[in-house]
Amino acid sequence: MAQNRSFRFLIIFLLILLTAYMTLVGGKETDNLTQNTESANLALRRTAHLLLLAEKDSSTTIPPVKQSSDQTYILTLNSGFDYDQLPKILRESFLEYEIPEDYEVQIRDCQTGELVLGYVYRHRNPDAVIPCVGRDQIRPCSEIKVLFRKPPPQRYGLWGMIVLGLAIVGVWIYKKSQQKPHFPQYVPSDPPSSGVRLSETELDMQNLKIKIAGAERDLTFREAKLLHYFFRHPNELLEREQLLKNIWEDEGIIVDRSLDVFVSRLRKILAQDNGLRLANVRGVGYRLEVGYRLEGLRS
Repeated sequence: MAQNRSFRFLIIFLLILLTAYMTLVGGKETDNLTQNTESANLALRRTAHLLLLAEKDSSTTIPPVKQSSDQTYILTLNSGFDYDQLPKILRESFLEYEIPEDYEVQIRDCQTGELVLGYVYRHRNPDAVIPCVGRDQIRPCSEIKVLFRKPPPQRYGLWGMIVLGLAIVGVWIYKKSQQKPHFPQYVPSDPPSSGVRLSETELDMQNLKIKIAGAERDLTFREAKLLHYFFRHPNELLEREQLLKNIWEDEGIIVDRSLDVFVSRLRKILAQDNGLRLANVRGVGYRLEVGYRLEGLRS
């Protein structure tokens, strides 16, 4: 059906849009990871330089920064430094290189790997007390290990909301398209003798005649047979295959185009009755819509 095809196209479009957006976001995250790696390396080397200068040491070589994972960096200092200076200098270095993440700092002994000092920095609490500040903590060789805290999951922002909104609208349209239209409930009258009647139209199958508001005209056998079937199923969506099977199959002749021709004729005849409308449901079939002036069905 055309509605189902439209719904499938909409779903495919939404999937393509969502895939493109996720690819864009993923690409940005990869770029940020590469940029943060370089920035973190430079920020830590700046930190080491300033810590050594604070000790009036301008000659000790600063070794390369090691990266043990995407979020972990290790800087080794082979001479002592003032631990009290580390939090301020490290934070200033990260701000200098625009690194916004929260992080954890561990100071380990170069020889034993023992954890000596450490603290956690969080943006929401930048003035938190740093443990062990003010104590004599200078060691001949220390390993400064910085572990960045993983940021919260990517929020998809405006485009994510647009994709979600389109998906909701698409599902709503599909559900709406599957609902049967509401028509006035048809209540048959007490069964009298001859003919069938809807609104102002009466069909006489025995004499192949139709009378609309008192005006009478003749019908062909197939016109009368098709109209009679519509009269017996008011306000129902009748598929083309159903009509062809019930009207023409017993004659051994099934011509799809013939149905359109006869429906066109009947539509012109019924146009004189404002209470009836022979509607075409594209790609599906036809429906005889009966208005609120329905008078009953007699058969």
